[in-house]
Amino acid sequence: MAAVGTTTLGLILLSVTLSLLTWVLGALHAWLKQRRTPGTRKTFIQLFASSASSSFITLAALGFIVLLTWCVFAVRTIYFDHMDLASLHAADLKLRGQLQRDLEFRRHNVSTTDPVFPNLIYMLQAFRGFRNAIGKESCVVSVTALPESVPMASTIAQLSIQASNCSTFGPFPSDMDPDQKTLASTGMVPDAIVFHAARDDEAALRLFEELGNQIRMVRNYDLPANPKYQAPPGGYAHTIWLQFGSKVKWNSEVRH
Repeated sequence: MAAVGTTTLGLILLSVTLSLLTWVLGALHAWLKQRRTPGTRKTFIQLFASSASSSFITLAALGFIVLLTWCVFAVRTIYFDHMDLASLHAADLKLRGQLQRDLEFRRHNVSTTDPVFPNLIYMLQAFRGFRNAIGKESCVVSVTALPESVPMASTIAQLSIQASNCSTFGPFPSDMDPDQKTLASTGMVPDAIVFHAARDDEAALRLFEELGNQIRMVRNYDLPANPKYQAPPGGYAHTIWLQFGSKVKWNSEVRH
């Protein structure tokens, strides 16, 4: 059905069919007409053959018209397709340039419109609040993480030092230290940070609650039995262990 529709093949078939039908009907009309007149009569085949030249001329004319029409519309289609592709290419180049500029900007800057900015700001404020709550008392933050959560754990560990002024250790590579791997994985909670701190540490509880606004947190009172850091005489007044589970994300990532 599609072949005899509005396609190029349909137009050609329609033109050839009309030409042949006109040829046959013309010969048939001449044959019927001669039967009503006296004189020498020709057979239908003879009449059909005698009208071949005019039919071929008609067919050639139709073929020329079809070919010319096809050429015109082919050129027109190619032109407009080219213009559409050129427009899309220009839009892609413009978008590529914008993305390259954005990427270069983000290599050296933190955009205030990206979710990472408030995430980091509120995280720093939480650790600053912790420092304000403990005053000049000593503190330590130990960070362990499974491999997939190491990038996020390292970011928080390195930036939190500036706000908390606590001795901060980790995350250490677990593939080089079996004990560290056991410490990071035992009791971890997927998609969450297990927040270890003493039960009666009010400042730590405040830090837990404020960090929980940005990241999924799970409270725990157990502290590492054999930490990787050297504690001062008498130990630290406040000890916090952030145990990153698998695939930890900011709450802003989870909501999207």
